[in-house]
Amino acid sequence: MQNTGDATLLDVQLFGRPRLCFGGEEFAFRAPPRALSLLAYLLLHGGKPLARDALASTFWPDVTDAQARTKLRSHLHYLISDALPQQGIPWILADKRTVRWNPAAPVRVDVLEFERLAGDGATMQQAANLYAGDLLDGFDDEWIEPERERLRERQAAVLWNAIEQNRRDGAHAQAILYAQRLLEIDPWREDALRALMQLRAQAGDRAAALQAYRDFAARMSRELGIEPMPETIALYDAVMSGAEPSSAGVARRVPGSHNLPSYITSFVNRADELAALHSLVKERRLVTLTGAGGFGKTRLAIETARSLVGAFANGVWVVELAPLTENALIMRTVASALGLEARPDDELLRQMRDLHALFVFDNCEHLDGVAQTVETILRQCPTVHVLATSREALHVTGERRHRVPSLPIPAAEHREVLPSIEELRRTPSVQLFLDRAADVAPTFEPHRASEEELRALVTIAQQLDGIPLAIELAAARMGALDLPALARRLDERLAVLATRRSAAMPRHQTLRATIDWSYDALAPIDQRIFARMSVFADGWTLAAAWGVCSDFDMDRWQIQDRLSSLVDKSLIVTDRTDGDIRYRMLETLRAYALERLQRSGETGTACRMHAQYYASYSREHVGRRLQGGGWFAELKTEAANLRGAMKWCIDEGNDAALGASIAEAFAWFAYDPMLFEEAAHRCENALAAFGPNPPAEYEAVLQLGRSRCYTYLAHAQPALIAAERATALLRALDDRARLTYALGYLAEALWQLGRADESAEVAEEACALARDNPHALGAALTGKARTTHDLEKKREVLREALQAYRTAGSESGVCHLLLHLGECAFEGGDAAGALDYARQCIALTRDDIDWQRHLVALMRGNAAAYALALGEIETARSFARASLDLAKRMNDRRRIAFGLQHLAGVSMEGGDVRRAAQLLGASDAHLGPHSAPRLYTERSGYEKAMEKLRAALGETELQVLLAEGRRWSTERAVEAAMEV
Repeated sequence: MQNTGDATLLDVQLFGRPRLCFGGEEFAFRAPPRALSLLAYLLLHGGKPLARDALASTFWPDVTDAQARTKLRSHLHYLISDALPQQGIPWILADKRTVRWNPAAPVRVDVLEFERLAGDGATMQQAANLYAGDLLDGFDDEWIEPERERLRERQAAVLWNAIEQNRRDGAHAQAILYAQRLLEIDPWREDALRALMQLRAQAGDRAAALQAYRDFAARMSRELGIEPMPETIALYDAVMSGAEPSSAGVARRVPGSHNLPSYITSFVNRADELAALHSLVKERRLVTLTGAGGFGKTRLAIETARSLVGAFANGVWVVELAPLTENALIMRTVASALGLEARPDDELLRQMRDLHALFVFDNCEHLDGVAQTVETILRQCPTVHVLATSREALHVTGERRHRVPSLPIPAAEHREVLPSIEELRRTPSVQLFLDRAADVAPTFEPHRASEEELRALVTIAQQLDGIPLAIELAAARMGALDLPALARRLDERLAVLATRRSAAMPRHQTLRATIDWSYDALAPIDQRIFARMSVFADGWTLAAAWGVCSDFDMDRWQIQDRLSSLVDKSLIVTDRTDGDIRYRMLETLRAYALERLQRSGETGTACRMHAQYYASYSREHVGRRLQGGGWFAELKTEAANLRGAMKWCIDEGNDAALGASIAEAFAWFAYDPMLFEEAAHRCENALAAFGPNPPAEYEAVLQLGRSRCYTYLAHAQPALIAAERATALLRALDDRARLTYALGYLAEALWQLGRADESAEVAEEACALARDNPHALGAALTGKARTTHDLEKKREVLREALQAYRTAGSESGVCHLLLHLGECAFEGGDAAGALDYARQCIALTRDDIDWQRHLVALMRGNAAAYALALGEIETARSFARASLDLAKRMNDRRRIAFGLQHLAGVSMEGGDVRRAAQLLGASDAHLGPHSAPRLYTERSGYEKAMEKLRAALGETELQVLLAEGRRWSTERAVEAAMEV
């Protein structure tokens, strides 16, 4: 195709403003602008035959198929007859089905030449010089943007290699020019800025290096409201101080953790796209994968994130937004994904400030608050990167969009000239079909396929346009149909749907037709069940499915059979956790099922049965909780369904009583500050739904829920009001089980308000009332222990509470009592006993369980303090490092502060008092001026350490070193502490 020696050569420049030359002279292109875009599209596809229908839908996606084909014919006429110079052979070959550039026509295309040169290290710099601007500058056809982005990224990689090569060769002036060019095409790329600063400094021009940083930082502050990365700031500081710039600002990174899901199905080859996204996400702080439902955005995002787990010090975290219906829950979901102790949004953002992490925001399109949340995170957390999936771009400053294409399909001529099965397998759409077909038709052997079967396979792949979800749905039919029959049915079905929906965009039409076909093939009862399952916000169990379909006159096992059938047809997927099966729908299919449910007129019935199921579920679990049963993890899984059921009860179902039952459960289920805030809000909404005079039994449980939440949040006054009202109502109702807890919360609120005598009196009543309920007794005794300052009496009450929790089988209660007993023993001077309690607690907990994670970090830190007091330095070092590592992974600044303090103690015992002082300064900075004060365990160790440091260093040097530590970033402080 490239032929530079022919006098009749057509020379096409597509970088920057398009320019065409023939025989060495530029000529005017006399055709509509889109004809030039069409010419470029044909040239960039290297002479490959392109289906007319696909071309038409690519260039005119917003008109009917017939109108698109007419426009294509018109623009091809311009290209073939008028726009290009005439010569002996045609430039373009076209027939009724395909169009392509004539491979024999002499042409030179700068983009294709760039691609060829960029692939060879010896010619990369020639490639860089060919790039004269963005592809087809000034044109905005939809196909151009992803190709423009790809080429821009390719040029960025070429320029980076050119920088490195010239730096190695000592050609600093040339390397500087390439760094400047890289910043021109990617102005937010900080590694290019750092390279430019290093090169200028090494060339002796420190002033220019510093000015490059100042200009960049000012623009970043003005346009994004953030500051450069810590390593960039460190490099600036190094240049300012005259330090060697080649190694400055390079932070040591360690692999982080993640919450990425595991898939049992294969990820069909998108290797090139995955590699490009891997690089793009590392360099850009916001990348959004866009495209229609069913194109595989989520799977591509997850696999991209998986490839980056080791690249982010604080891990890679999926923030699943599909189940959410309220913007207020977005930041809570971020906190939950990170395992952070939930707090108000501004406090969470402060906690996340120093994170070097990747967030995957999945399914963004239905919440209008996502864009603002992402923008706020990027502004306030300068080393956080975001990879988002959405049907549309987020339109956030600095966003790089990547449109997810469908999978490549066999070439059009493959229906006539059949390739081998090995060749077809190399086509991703065919590979996906065969992989999924093998799951339902294990006896099908592709390597023995007949010519008829191969032809059918090609037809199926082409008909489905490479849409992953459509391919999976079609492959699921292989259990009932062979390949030729499947191809015939699919061909007929798509033809009918194309006639029926001629105004729809072809690929959307193909996906819709495939889902319709799968749905229409279901038995009527399966159609009803499929539609009913759409009411679940975030998956469901067999029991929940049965509850929502209980009017179908089917037992649980019949429902299970029908669900299994839907799984076989790929309309439902399953997840298995700890041996239990949980069902869910892909979001595209759930949207379709909701539409079918609405058409059936059963939406109200389904929503009511969903709410009734979760009200019953809630009552059962509240009953278990009142008796001490543990169920945090189970209810957390159902949080989205509980929210959805409550919302329906109050907003649409006009059933405050159902909503109240669910709200009470939500309040009992809360175990972190953010959930406490939400649960209190849900209880208040449910109370408001009853109007001014709520029934006593419902007001009682909702006030109890409020009192629990506000007590744990230490909002003493609202907790007191709610607890007093709940206590009065529960006395009148003679609800002894709930009254015990209400009295406990009342005692706690009184104690928080400084009314110790009243608190002790109420706590005694709670203990007396709870004698026949071990779990409630444990809670009451724990509250009672708080009301005394007599350490011996406190220990006695706590031991009794521990025994009650052990009798109740409450793992959470036992763990927290061991924590309290350890602190009590240490305060009484028994460090050995305290360490024993801490070890018992640590043995019962795991750092991969949500509600236990912060307790584990706390207990490891306490154990370090106890070991220090005993002079067991290696034990203290081990516990302190483990605590700090976990706190860093959770980004829990308070636990980080304590970990730094304990390792400061270890450093001091090892003789390095200067490092100890710096670490104590860093510890102070991480607590901050508005944090709760250190409790006895940390306070006593801190005061002893400061006393020793003053004696060793003197006040002046101590203050200098403390100030140095306060200026350290989290990354630097943790790294220094871990080296102790």
